[in-house]
Amino acid sequence: MIISVISAIGGSSLSIAYGLPIKEKNDPHIEIAKKALSTFNEAAVPSNFLVNVIPVLRFVPDFFPGAGFKAKAKYWTTYQEDLRNLPFQRAIDNTVNINLVLQS
Repeated sequence: MIISVISAIGGSSLSIAYGLPIKEKNDPHIEIAKKALSTFNEAAVPSNFLVNVIPVLRFVPDFFPGAGFKAKAKYWTTYQEDLRNLPFQRAIDNTVNINLVLQS
């Protein structure tokens, strides 16, 4: 029940903001949003990564022992970028397709 409410709210938000039709189940945009939010929630908890408590650790080289948080951050960044870019790009593509249909 809660999952469907979350999906409905997320779907409504995407539909209103980008004009995208949202599937009731297994919508790719909702799945991306869930992944991005879960990774953000995990990264934001201060006790999960020492760099949240000691910010100077962000300057530690990637190969240094204990710098695994950097690899996770790079991987998780793709979810954040997809959440920002994919719905926008799809809305632009839909607008271009509508313009092409109207012009022909």
